Amino acid sequence: MGLQTFPYTAPSATLPKVANMQKWKWTLNRYSRRLWVRASFFSLLGVATALCAAWFKDWIPPGWGDHIGAQAVDDILKIIASSMLAVTTFSLGIVVSAYSSASNSATPRATPLLTSDTTAHNALSTFIGAFLFSIVGIVALKTGVYEQQGRVLLFMMTVLVIVLIVYTLLRWIHHLSQLGRLGSTVDKLEEVACRSLRQHLQEPFLGGREWPTEHEQPAGTQALTAPQCGYVQAVDMAAIVQAMQAHHLEAVYLCARPGRLVDPNVPLLYLRPSPQAAADETDGEASRQALETALRAAFSIGTSRSFDFDPRFGMIVMSEVASKALSSAINDSGTVIDLIGRAVRVFRIWVDYPAEKAELRYEHIWVPPLPLSDYFDDFFPVVSRDGAGLAEVGVRLQKALLALARTGDPEMIRLAQRHAQHALQHAEKALPFDFELEPIRAIHAQIQQMAASSTR
Repeated sequence: MGLQTFPYTAPSATLPKVANMQKWKWTLNRYSRRLWVRASFFSLLGVATALCAAWFKDWIPPGWGDHIGAQAVDDILKIIASSMLAVTTFSLGIVVSAYSSASNSATPRATPLLTSDTTAHNALSTFIGAFLFSIVGIVALKTGVYEQQGRVLLFMMTVLVIVLIVYTLLRWIHHLSQLGRLGSTVDKLEEVACRSLRQHLQEPFLGGREWPTEHEQPAGTQALTAPQCGYVQAVDMAAIVQAMQAHHLEAVYLCARPGRLVDPNVPLLYLRPSPQAAADETDGEASRQALETALRAAFSIGTSRSFDFDPRFGMIVMSEVASKALSSAINDSGTVIDLIGRAVRVFRIWVDYPAEKAELRYEHIWVPPLPLSDYFDDFFPVVSRDGAGLAEVGVRLQKALLALARTGDPEMIRLAQRHAQHALQHAEKALPFDFELEPIRAIHAQIQQMAASSTR
């Protein structure tokens, strides 16, 4: 049955007047996680702090310089300038090495988690800001910008900067002990996978209505294809609503959720014009082009997937790390067993998340669901295939699927049974001895029994 039979409410009376800010907020958030942005801000802050001593020198009573040692500020600033330049250069080398180590030990797809590490950004930015603060302070002292009162204020600010440097160095030393290590990278992967899944479960349809038959083009609709080849990283639902209001669209069906690979032959949206728009033929071509431009601008399409709005990407990257650990060059079954346990914790969120009805904010936008089966397929097939030759991995995999089956969720039980069967088949092909297969078969039998009980 076509989707044109779904009930319809006139959009002119109910579409919300929303500001086109979602995409801008996401873009600003992405830029704020880049090192150069934070370093630039701290640099400007350092320069401004050094100049504040000249601007607000009148706040300091005359004669204070003879009592608090303001004359020593020149030597202190020289020490800060020379040390901060060396520390910054050394720290940048360590960060680059950590990025390379994470890419080699885990997967290149995990590197963005390290490049957006706020602790590293704050440390490097603090060092650069302190360096510029000292340089500007030295230059201003030599040019006579500061008078005696200004030197006192500069000395006070220098003491505060030293305290900030010491605090940052202590945090940085602790952070360096973990930066780039496989365990730290996997921790970040699990954290981002949990966060993106919770965000998805909070709004499973991005604020729109559920569209259960996404593979069928609704009758009376027109397809809007992607402008380029790439991955959908974000969708600005508010911008789509504004385009619907401006061009009198009756309904929009979203085909490309964040994470989907699109190209100029893949539809982003199916559009259903309202009777008013269909009857209005004035300036038709210009209006159509304006509509297509506005709707395509609502999609952020990049060369790679993003963790922000793509709940599947975290599990895909975890499976890549597991696959790499199972390669003959590494053969690290312990990491794989650890990742299987982390995957179970992520999957538990799907069951344990409060079953609350999602807020309907865009009632004329239909969005396809994200099937739980896709989430299973992102992790378990890779591990069961590549780990089939290791009995300990096969046992842990069956235990993980048994734990998911015990949640009692019917769909979770069905998917756990299916993947347990696939994992057993891989193991039977790869393991030559029955005594290695016996524990795997025993746990698999428990899953089968649980699945049979749930269908009664």
